Amino acid sequence: MTESWIGQTLRRYAVYNSLGSYPLSSILYLIGMRIPATQFRRFIFRRRKLSSIRAVALGVSCVALAFLVRFLLTPFTVADSAFATFYPAILFSALVGGTVAGVAAIILSFLAGWWAFLEPIYVFNQPNFREIVHLGLFILSSGVIVWLALQYRRTVFELEDSESQRRLLADEVRHRAKNTVSVILAIVAQTINDKELAHTLSDRIRASVDARDPLETDPSQSTDLRELLVDTVQRTHGQNIVLNGPAVRLGEAQARNLRLVFHEMSTNAAKYGALSEPAGKVNVSWSIAQSWLNILWCEHNGPKVAPPEKKNFGSKLMARMVNDLDGHLEPTFAESGYCCKISVPIGNS
Repeated sequence: MTESWIGQTLRRYAVYNSLGSYPLSSILYLIGMRIPATQFRRFIFRRRKLSSIRAVALGVSCVALAFLVRFLLTPFTVADSAFATFYPAILFSALVGGTVAGVAAIILSFLAGWWAFLEPIYVFNQPNFREIVHLGLFILSSGVIVWLALQYRRTVFELEDSESQRRLLADEVRHRAKNTVSVILAIVAQTINDKELAHTLSDRIRASVDARDPLETDPSQSTDLRELLVDTVQRTHGQNIVLNGPAVRLGEAQARNLRLVFHEMSTNAAKYGALSEPAGKVNVSWSIAQSWLNILWCEHNGPKVAPPEKKNFGSKLMARMVNDLDGHLEPTFAESGYCCKISVPIGNS
């Protein structure tokens, strides 16, 4: 079904916002307008203030629609429900058009309900005490609805402003952090005479910052393990890296720490292990057992390896990263190649 002219009109006037009315957008979708929820939210919470004429026109349109619905429902309603369909019209008018539209909707709804749906109908009769109470409660309730709608609009706009300010500050912090990293890398290159050591240290620094931006990352978001390995290891070494395992989502902390671990192991493999030989291969497989993620890194067709006499900085770094995730790391140094098993609780993020 193609989008109706109403949907096209709402889309044309849409502007960005992150909050809105999902039930209303669902109703519009069901009756055939096919307006995406995000576009509907943008239409409701737009910054540009409507002119008084447009605001009144919006109130008139909403009340007219509410009047039509109430008229069609007349055979199925009772006298006490004279204003039932006008409350949503008032709410929508105030949300979209602000104070002028909300007040206009209240006045028009009051007159329309009194004239058409209070006995005797189609005449402004002298109301009795019961009807006066009914009309008074309608005015009071409608005023509360408009006030709450206006407070909600203001809250939405304040959240927009706060988010904009936060993003501005995040961009500034990110810019300064990049400058700081550049300065540190320059100091490392100028201070350490051993070029290989300087290169290794620089790579570790880059790997530590080559993760999701903590200022932009939602802690509830996750990273696919395979994508992490492709980005960290396979993209550099290509077909020499073989990945095998099910889809696994990592928490933010798991992704950050394992990125450093994989970078360290791939660096060591390129210098001393299987990736230092043209025919060398690294098989990385993983599985889940009893809420634990088990990752096995095994090198093949490389030079013979032997256990180190003492742990170097890289080994300590990997152990520290895994321990921070409440996991454990088990390296083995068989002559056929270096292997390492990493186990972390899958629920720990």
